[in-house]
Amino acid sequence: MFAAENRETDLHSLALSLDERDRAILTSLLEHKILTTDQLTALFFRSRRRCQHRMRELKDLGLTSAFEPANEFGRGRLPEHHYLTETGAAVLARLRGVARSSLSWIPDEDYRDNRNLSHRIGVNAFFCAVVKASRHAQGHCMHRWGPERRVRTPAGEIQPDGFGRYLHPG
Repeated sequence: MFAAENRETDLHSLALSLDERDRAILTSLLEHKILTTDQLTALFFRSRRRCQHRMRELKDLGLTSAFEPANEFGRGRLPEHHYLTETGAAVLARLRGVARSSLSWIPDEDYRDNRNLSHRIGVNAFFCAVVKASRHAQGHCMHRWGPERRVRTPAGEIQPDGFGRYLHPG
């Protein structure tokens, strides 16, 4: 019982230490499963270096984890791919005032070997590029970006990769 109380205290302390952007990052990782450093930069930061620094801090806190996928020889390094950890999901649940089990997140430590990884990263890259482009046009923004699992119909007739609502003047 003492260990459970300590865990709750630790989760509470972690939750209080997060700012609005940290919460948004964790929420995006919950929603979209995996995002690269470049995608997180487009969504939440002004510089790649600042993104790398903060993501390292969130990883050190145990809220996220990351890996660098292998690339073909001579093609350079791919950006880190970040995902939510069990602790990160527990902190998000605490912030929302719900049970951890109520979050639509299933731990998947095998992202690196997931055969759908490049597709998921590609879909996320599209939406992140739209978000980034909208910053340069006054009055434009990505209002909503829903992941694949949220836009599928129960019958499965329509299976889009995601759904976005883009707002612009007029």
